[in-house]
Amino acid sequence: DRSQLHTKYINKHLSAQQKEEVRLLKQFAKALDIYGAELRVEGFSGYLCELMILQYGSFASALENARNWKMPVYLEPAGKPETENPETRNSKPETKFTSPLVVLDPVDKNRNVAAVVSTTSLARFIFAARMFLEKPNAGMFFRKEIRAAPKALRKMIAARKTSLLMLEFKSPKLVEDILWPQLKKPRLQLAGSLSITGLQSWAIT
Repeated sequence: DRSQLHTKYINKHLSAQQKEEVRLLKQFAKALDIYGAELRVEGFSGYLCELMILQYGSFASALENARNWKMPVYLEPAGKPETENPETRNSKPETKFTSPLVVLDPVDKNRNVAAVVSTTSLARFIFAARMFLEKPNAGMFFRKEIRAAPKALRKMIAARKTSLLMLEFKSPKLVEDILWPQLKKPRLQLAGSLSITGLQSWAIT
């Protein structure tokens, strides 16, 4: 368990002001629904947010850099400075890690802190960084739940001339991090089969 080592490292290297910047970054990720290392979320862990602030110094600087990220992104918070070339400064294809985002753990250089971050979560973060910097908005720190009325949904489906197919079943009583990967595999298989027949947009809720 590296948790104690992580806590010790962060407390040693992050200033009081930077810890406030971490809170901003965490809230920003929460609003995007990409905060957490759970397999359901496939997002940014708290420790990853701390290392990003350690790397860039502030929330604003982290977004300024993220807006130019090209996948795969490679960060080494306690390592060598990045190259000045904006096209390659965050990219290191030769790394042994294959994740879209690679952040070496200062406590264990053989571990990728961002291993769980999916391409979708990373793309969402990059896009949000660009949107926020173009037009800063406090509302982007708060998640908005959009619920369409049944009548509006029926009208939308009719306008698109599509059909809606829903499958509902009870899930077994398993820990979420065990259950979610088991659901994800058949989801991908079903999505592939449905796309062949012209059906798309499959999701698990």
